[in-house]
Amino acid sequence: MKCPKCKGHDLKPTKIEDGLAVLGCDNCKGSLLPLMQYRHWSEEHPVELEQEKKVFQVETDETSEALQCPKCSSLMMKYRISSEAENRVDLCASCYELWLDCGEWKLIKQLEIQGMLPSIFSDFWQNNIKKELSEKAYHARYEEVFGENYPKIKDFKDWIDSLDKKQAVVNFLKKPKRGA
Repeated sequence: MKCPKCKGHDLKPTKIEDGLAVLGCDNCKGSLLPLMQYRHWSEEHPVELEQEKKVFQVETDETSEALQCPKCSSLMMKYRISSEAENRVDLCASCYELWLDCGEWKLIKQLEIQGMLPSIFSDFWQNNIKKELSEKAYHARYEEVFGENYPKIKDFKDWIDSLDKKQAVVNFLKKPKRGA
């Protein structure tokens, strides 16, 4: 089987984790992971979450173009893994083979989602990512407009939103100041 990214290089048996066999490319360091193999591995290797989230950068090599599944030649679909990372993993919907670019397994582990790979491909997961990205863009826009005052303004808005007579407060704030 040939690498879907490099096209000319053979995929060879290797492991990305103890007991998790994949077909890897020596050239681009990508890995082809059968989801059935992954499901079996994940049942035997429950994920232990870190008490304290570690923040570190993982260097990845994201493939931007569409890939053909090396097993059945179908086009693979791209799925974003998180709102915290730009990376997308490629899944063949015909034979359930997953392509991980170089460094993406480490990124998946850093994000502590290595026990949830099948969930990434659900509408629920993808819609949550879209909502998170939209929320981040919303706040980034107001941070740009209000600058260093944004946290105070946001706290003030949150306080107003918690009031029973919210609309009366908003109307009062909109009313022009009258002479002293």
